[in-house]
Amino acid sequence: MYAYILETGEEITVAQQPDKDPWYPKIDNQWVLYIDAKEAGIYFAKLRVHNITTGEDFLLVEEIPYNRPNRSYYAISGNRIAWVDGNWAVNVYDLRSRASRKLSVPEAQLLTGDVSISGDIVVWWDRFWRCYDLQQDALFTIPTVPPGWENVPVQPASPVTVREDQLYWALSVNGQVYHFTAPIIRGR
Repeated sequence: MYAYILETGEEITVAQQPDKDPWYPKIDNQWVLYIDAKEAGIYFAKLRVHNITTGEDFLLVEEIPYNRPNRSYYAISGNRIAWVDGNWAVNVYDLRSRASRKLSVPEAQLLTGDVSISGDIVVWWDRFWRCYDLQQDALFTIPTVPPGWENVPVQPASPVTVREDQLYWALSVNGQVYHFTAPIIRGR
Protein backbone atom coordinates (compact mmCIF):
# COMPACT_ATOMS: atom_id res chain seq x y z
CA MET A 1 0.00 0.00 0.00
CA TYR A 2 1.38 3.39 -0.99
CA ALA A 3 0.63 7.00 -0.24
CA TYR A 4 1.34 9.62 -2.87
CA ILE A 5 1.94 13.20 -1.77
CA LEU A 6 0.52 15.49 -4.44
CA GLU A 7 2.50 18.55 -3.33
CA THR A 8 5.91 16.87 -3.65
CA GLY A 9 5.28 13.91 -5.95
CA GLU A 10 6.73 11.62 -3.29
CA GLU A 11 5.52 8.02 -3.05
CA ILE A 12 5.62 6.47 0.43
CA THR A 13 5.30 2.78 1.28
CA VAL A 14 2.70 2.35 4.01
CA ALA A 15 2.62 -1.48 4.16
CA GLN A 16 3.94 -4.45 2.22
CA GLN A 17 1.69 -6.76 0.20
CA PRO A 18 -0.55 -8.79 2.54
CA ASP A 19 -0.68 -12.56 2.24
CA LYS A 20 -4.43 -12.68 1.75
CA ASP A 21 -7.09 -10.01 2.20
CA PRO A 22 -6.95 -6.29 1.41
CA TRP A 23 -6.19 -3.61 3.96
CA TYR A 24 -9.44 -1.59 3.91
CA PRO A 25 -7.53 1.65 4.71
CA LYS A 26 -9.06 4.71 6.34
CA ILE A 27 -7.11 7.95 6.00
CA ASP A 28 -7.22 11.24 7.85
CA ASN A 29 -4.53 13.87 7.31
CA GLN A 30 -1.16 12.14 7.84
CA TRP A 31 -2.57 8.98 9.49
CA VAL A 32 -3.52 5.76 7.69
CA LEU A 33 -5.49 3.14 9.60
CA TYR A 34 -5.50 -0.34 8.03
CA ILE A 35 -6.09 -4.06 8.56
CA ASP A 36 -3.01 -6.29 8.73
CA ALA A 37 -4.37 -9.64 7.58
CA LYS A 38 -0.99 -11.43 7.36
CA GLU A 39 -1.64 -13.55 10.45
CA ALA A 40 -5.41 -13.16 10.54
CA GLY A 41 -7.80 -15.83 11.65
CA ILE A 42 -11.10 -16.48 9.97
CA TYR A 43 -12.97 -13.66 11.70
CA PHE A 44 -10.40 -11.30 13.23
CA ALA A 45 -7.29 -9.44 12.12
CA LYS A 46 -4.87 -6.87 13.49
CA LEU A 47 -5.43 -3.13 13.17
CA ARG A 48 -2.40 -0.94 12.46
CA VAL A 49 -1.85 2.79 12.11
CA HIS A 50 0.81 4.48 9.99
CA ASN A 51 1.97 8.10 9.90
CA ILE A 52 2.92 9.00 6.32
CA THR A 53 4.86 12.08 7.51
CA THR A 54 7.10 10.41 10.12
CA GLY A 55 6.99 6.79 8.95
CA GLU A 56 5.83 5.66 12.39
CA ASP A 57 3.82 2.44 12.16
CA PHE A 58 2.41 0.53 15.10
CA LEU A 59 -0.04 -2.17 16.04
CA LEU A 60 -3.14 -0.63 17.58
CA VAL A 61 -5.34 -3.69 18.16
CA GLU A 62 -4.65 -7.44 18.13
CA GLU A 63 -8.20 -8.50 17.23
CA ILE A 64 -10.68 -6.55 15.18
CA PRO A 65 -13.57 -8.09 13.24
CA TYR A 66 -12.93 -8.18 9.52
CA ASN A 67 -14.97 -11.08 8.19
CA ARG A 68 -17.73 -8.76 6.98
CA PRO A 69 -16.11 -6.09 4.77
CA ASN A 70 -19.44 -4.37 4.15
CA ARG A 71 -19.37 -3.25 7.81
CA SER A 72 -16.93 -0.69 9.12
CA TYR A 73 -15.43 -1.75 12.43
CA TYR A 74 -13.02 1.18 12.74
CA ALA A 75 -12.76 4.87 11.89
CA ILE A 76 -10.26 7.70 12.17
CA SER A 77 -10.79 11.44 12.36
CA GLY A 78 -8.45 14.14 13.57
CA ASN A 79 -6.26 12.56 16.19
CA ARG A 80 -8.77 9.95 17.33
CA ILE A 81 -9.46 6.39 16.30
CA ALA A 82 -12.58 4.41 17.23
CA TRP A 83 -12.99 0.67 16.75
CA VAL A 84 -14.92 -2.41 17.79
CA ASP A 85 -12.66 -5.01 19.38
CA GLY A 86 -12.81 -8.81 19.37
CA ASN A 87 -15.21 -8.72 22.34
CA TRP A 88 -17.54 -6.35 20.44
CA ALA A 89 -16.74 -3.45 22.76
CA VAL A 90 -16.33 0.09 21.40
CA ASN A 91 -12.93 1.71 22.02
CA VAL A 92 -11.26 5.07 21.35
CA TYR A 93 -7.56 5.85 20.97
CA ASP A 94 -6.09 9.35 21.13
CA LEU A 95 -3.03 9.67 18.86
CA ARG A 96 -1.76 12.75 20.75
CA SER A 97 -1.83 11.33 24.26
CA ARG A 98 -1.37 7.70 23.10
CA ALA A 99 -4.13 6.65 25.48
CA SER A 100 -6.93 4.24 24.73
CA ARG A 101 -10.24 3.86 26.46
CA LYS A 102 -13.05 1.34 26.31
CA LEU A 103 -16.40 3.10 26.31
CA SER A 104 -18.65 2.33 29.25
CA VAL A 105 -21.75 1.24 27.37
CA PRO A 106 -24.23 -1.65 27.73
CA GLU A 107 -22.94 -4.94 26.42
CA ALA A 108 -22.83 -4.89 22.64
CA GLN A 109 -24.40 -7.39 20.28
CA LEU A 110 -22.67 -9.26 17.47
CA LEU A 111 -24.00 -6.67 15.04
CA THR A 112 -21.86 -3.87 16.47
CA GLY A 113 -20.19 -2.00 13.63
CA ASP A 114 -20.41 0.88 11.19
CA VAL A 115 -18.25 3.02 13.46
CA SER A 116 -17.79 6.74 12.84
CA ILE A 117 -15.88 9.33 14.90
CA SER A 118 -15.41 13.08 14.75
CA GLY A 119 -14.13 15.28 17.56
CA ASP A 120 -15.68 14.05 20.80
CA ILE A 121 -18.49 12.05 19.17
CA VAL A 122 -18.47 8.31 18.38
CA VAL A 123 -21.34 6.67 16.47
CA TRP A 124 -22.00 2.96 15.85
CA TRP A 125 -24.73 0.42 15.18
CA ASP A 126 -25.69 -1.99 17.98
CA ARG A 127 -29.35 -3.02 17.52
CA PHE A 128 -29.94 0.77 17.31
CA TRP A 129 -27.80 3.66 16.19
CA ARG A 130 -25.83 4.77 19.23
CA CYS A 131 -23.85 7.90 19.91
CA TYR A 132 -21.33 8.53 22.67
CA ASP A 133 -20.19 12.00 23.67
CA LEU A 134 -16.63 11.63 25.01
CA GLN A 135 -16.72 15.15 26.43
CA GLN A 136 -19.76 14.51 28.64
CA ASP A 137 -19.48 10.69 29.00
CA ALA A 138 -23.02 10.45 27.67
CA LEU A 139 -24.55 7.65 25.62
CA PHE A 140 -27.73 8.16 23.62
CA THR A 141 -29.70 6.46 20.86
CA ILE A 142 -30.10 8.15 17.49
CA PRO A 143 -33.64 8.02 16.10
CA THR A 144 -33.23 7.88 12.33
CA VAL A 145 -36.89 7.76 11.27
CA PRO A 146 -38.32 11.29 11.27
CA PRO A 147 -41.58 12.12 13.09
CA GLY A 148 -44.60 11.29 10.95
CA TRP A 149 -42.79 8.46 9.14
CA GLU A 150 -43.55 5.78 11.76
CA ASN A 151 -45.89 3.88 9.39
CA VAL A 152 -43.83 4.44 6.23
CA PRO A 153 -41.87 1.40 4.97
CA VAL A 154 -38.33 2.84 5.27
CA GLN A 155 -35.06 1.02 4.65
CA PRO A 156 -31.61 2.26 5.65
CA ALA A 157 -29.76 3.61 2.60
CA SER A 158 -26.51 4.51 4.41
CA PRO A 159 -25.03 4.21 7.87
CA VAL A 160 -25.15 7.10 10.32
CA THR A 161 -21.89 9.04 10.27
CA VAL A 162 -20.66 12.03 12.25
CA ARG A 163 -18.65 15.06 11.16
CA GLU A 164 -18.12 18.20 13.22
CA ASP A 165 -21.10 17.74 15.57
CA GLN A 166 -23.48 16.85 12.71
CA LEU A 167 -25.01 13.42 12.10
CA TYR A 168 -25.62 12.25 8.51
CA TRP A 169 -27.63 9.30 7.17
CA ALA A 170 -29.99 8.27 4.38
CA LEU A 171 -33.23 6.33 4.22
CA SER A 172 -34.91 4.71 1.24
CA VAL A 173 -38.68 4.82 0.69
CA ASN A 174 -40.05 3.02 -2.37
CA GLY A 175 -36.72 3.33 -4.17
CA GLN A 176 -36.35 7.05 -3.43
CA VAL A 177 -33.37 7.95 -1.19
CA TYR A 178 -33.78 10.74 1.37
CA HIS A 179 -30.72 12.28 3.03
CA PHE A 180 -30.85 13.59 6.58
CA THR A 181 -28.64 15.63 8.86
CA ALA A 182 -29.08 16.51 12.51
CA PRO A 183 -27.01 18.66 14.85
CA ILE A 184 -25.68 17.25 18.09
CA ILE A 185 -26.83 19.62 20.81
CA ARG A 186 -25.09 19.24 24.13
CA GLY A 187 -26.76 19.89 27.48
CA ARG A 188 -25.18 22.28 29.89
